[in-house]
Amino acid sequence: MPELRVRCIKCGAEFSGLKDRCPRCGFYTELMLDKRWEVDEKEASIWRYRGMLPGDKGVSLGEGVTPVRKVLGVQVKDETRNPTGSYADRGSAVLANVLRPSEVSLRFEKDLTLSISEYLLALGSRVRVSVDPEDVDLTELLYLANTGVDITFDKIDPSLSYHNPLMLEGFKTLAYELYEQLSPRGVVLPAETGFLGYSVVRGFQELEELGLLNSPQVVLAAHEEANHPMLDFVEGLGAKVVRVKARDALYALLSLSRVGVVVKPVSAMAYHVSKSTGYVAVLTATGMRKVPKLREKSSHLQEEVIKSLSEGEKTAYQIWKELKGATLQGVYLALNRLVSERKVRVRHVMRGRRKVALYSLNDS
Repeated sequence: MPELRVRCIKCGAEFSGLKDRCPRCGFYTELMLDKRWEVDEKEASIWRYRGMLPGDKGVSLGEGVTPVRKVLGVQVKDETRNPTGSYADRGSAVLANVLRPSEVSLRFEKDLTLSISEYLLALGSRVRVSVDPEDVDLTELLYLANTGVDITFDKIDPSLSYHNPLMLEGFKTLAYELYEQLSPRGVVLPAETGFLGYSVVRGFQELEELGLLNSPQVVLAAHEEANHPMLDFVEGLGAKVVRVKARDALYALLSLSRVGVVVKPVSAMAYHVSKSTGYVAVLTATGMRKVPKLREKSSHLQEEVIKSLSEGEKTAYQIWKELKGATLQGVYLALNRLVSERKVRVRHVMRGRRKVALYSLNDS
C-alpha cells in the first residue's frame, strides 16, 4: 500500500503518515484518498464499498449492512446488529486490516475497547488494555477480560485511539449505507464528542462530490451539558446540534426497552429527536452485556449444534429446524458461544438485500 497521507480537517495542513492530531493546530485529521463509488452487491460487510476505503478486506466479523426498520413508528438504522453491538466495529475493521499490528496498547473506553480488541484478536494481535480502577464499567470489564486481552491497572500510553483517521473512514460507511438503503432526507446521530457526526457529514459530502446525492440534513442529539470542540466544528459544517434533557432520554430508553430494543442513553437521545423530525435515528451500543462464565463447560445444546454443523455450513434457522426441543434463541446463544471459543466460524453473505449469517466448524 502506498504511504498514507492525512489532512487537518480544520486548518487544511497536509502531512505524511498517520497522525490523529494536526502538528500545526492540534485539531483532528482525516485521510487523503482518491475514491470511487462502486458496490459489490455480494459482499455482506462494509467492504462492499472497497473503492471508498483504504486497504482491503482481510479480517471481517460481518460489520455493517445493518438493517433499517420501524420501531414504534420511528425509522431507525440499527447499529446494534454489528458484531459487538456498536458502530465502532466499522472503524475497527478498517483500522485492523490496514495496520495489522502484532501488538497494541489501549486505554479502556466502554464499547470502543471491546470493538477494537475483537478485531485485533481475530488477526492474532496481542492486545494490552490499561484500566483506571476508579473509573470503569465492571460489566464491560468482566466481559472484556474473557476475550483474551491482557488487562493492567498501570497507566500506559495507548498506541491506538478512537480519533485515528482510519476509524473515521470506517465510520463513513454508515453514510454510504444510508444512501444505498434509502437516501434519507435527514439522519439523527447520537453525539458525545461529535466525531461520528463529522464522519457521516463527510461521508455524505463525498457522495455529493461524486454526483450521487444532495447531502441530507445531519442532526446530532447530545446531552444538554455536552461540550466538545468537534460538536461546534460539525455544526459549522451545516449539521444541527440538538440538546436533550436527561429525563427525555430516559423516557425514550424505557420506551425502546419495552419493545426489546436495549441501547445506551445517548442512542435514546437520537430516537427522541427523530420522533419530532421524522428523520432516521441511528441506534448503537447495547448498553448491557452478559458476562460469560469463566469455566463454563460445553452444554448439550452446543454439542448438538456441533453435530449438526459436521454435515456442512448452515444458518441458525436451519440448525434450529433440525434440533428437537431447542429454541431459536438458544441456538443463537450456543452459536455465539462456540464462535467466541473459536470452535465455529461465521461468514456473512447477501441473499437479495438481506444479510445472512452462515456457520461452519472451525477446522483450524
